[in-house]
Amino acid sequence: MTQKVPFSKSVSISKHAIDRAVERLNQPKHCAENHIRQLLSAATFHGEGSNEYGKVDIYLHRKTGVSIVVSQKDNTVVTLYCPDEQKMPKLTVSRITNAIKRELERMTTQYKREIRKLHEQQAVINVRIAELSLNKIRCYHPPTKALIQSRIDEYLTQINELAREIDGKMAQIEKAETEVKAVVGE
Repeated sequence: MTQKVPFSKSVSISKHAIDRAVERLNQPKHCAENHIRQLLSAATFHGEGSNEYGKVDIYLHRKTGVSIVVSQKDNTVVTLYCPDEQKMPKLTVSRITNAIKRELERMTTQYKREIRKLHEQQAVINVRIAELSLNKIRCYHPPTKALIQSRIDEYLTQINELAREIDGKMAQIEKAETEVKAVVGE
C-alpha cells in the first residue's frame, strides 16, 4: 500500500505545524515552513489515520525519523512528530556530571542538617551538665554529690556518643566528596 508523496509545493503548512517544527525540530520560525517542505519532499507514505482534523495521511522522513501528518481534506500539514529518541534529553557527560554534583550537594545538605541537630543536642546536654555542676558545688551531702556526679557522667557519655555520630557523618561527607572527585575528575 504505497502512495505517492504529495508535491511539497502544493501542500499548505498550518501554523500549528510551524510551531511544532520550531518546538520539536529546533528550527527558527522563519525557516520552519521551508524545512517542513524539504522533509515532506523526501518522506514516504507511512499510513493513514484520523484525528481532530479528520482523516490524515502520515508520512515518514526515514533519515530523521520525523512523522509528518497531512490532512486529506485540504492537503495541509497539520503537525509533526519526532521519534522518541529525539524527545528525550540526550545524556552527555556534562549532564551526568551535573547530576552527580547535585546529588552530592543534596546529600551534603542533609548530613549537615543532621550534624547541626546533633550539635544542638550536645549544647543542651552541656547546659544540663553546667546546671548539675553548679548544684554539686552548692551541695554538702556526699551521697547527693555522688548522685549528681553519676548524672554528669551519663551526660558526658551521651556527648561522646553524639560526637562519634557527628564524626561518622563528617567522614561520610568526605568519602562521598572524594568519590565524586574521582568520578568527575575535579
